[in-house]
Amino acid sequence: MSLHFTMNFRSLILAGLFASASLSASAAEFHVAPNGSDSNSGTKESPFATIQRSEKSVSPGDTVLIHGGTYKMAQSQIARLGRGRSQVTYLSKSGLQGKPIRYFACGTEKPVFDFTEVKPPGSRVTAFHVAGSWLHFKGISVVGVQVTVTGHTQSICFDNQGSHNIYEQLQMHDGQAIGFWLGNGSNNLVLNCDAYR
Repeated sequence: MSLHFTMNFRSLILAGLFASASLSASAAEFHVAPNGSDSNSGTKESPFATIQRSEKSVSPGDTVLIHGGTYKMAQSQIARLGRGRSQVTYLSKSGLQGKPIRYFACGTEKPVFDFTEVKPPGSRVTAFHVAGSWLHFKGISVVGVQVTVTGHTQSICFDNQGSHNIYEQLQMHDGQAIGFWLGNGSNNLVLNCDAYR
């Protein structure tokens, strides 16, 4: 009787290990690089050009690795425009508890998103509008976000509207925008980030 129980218990543990290994094996990795193209497949050898394009491919648990260099953002890249707001990168896809979607700088590389040329007339600029939840951003710099409105002048680097998001080691500087706007959501963490100048 005890031998039978021990065998069943071992079988359950092995089954659990195989299941968790297959879950982690199913997580995908996508790449974004300044010399990429949004018609590419998103592999390391064939990276996307924008985070916006990578969002179409990710699922909960996946990681987007953002390679170093300067990403010159353009007005043609505005994802959502209306009601006096221009949301350049609009991220609405969510991860899950224990399976966040990660947007990470690749290793020690330093990706810099330069919004200097994004100047929609009469519109507040949001560099990254984060509507999704269970997302983790790490190691990204955002520079040059402009204000082109004279009446209501708040532009934003990261506008958080989701929950359970992590913003880690981000730098927002040399622009006219505020660093973060935690407009909605709950249980968000801003960790070791800098907004200045």
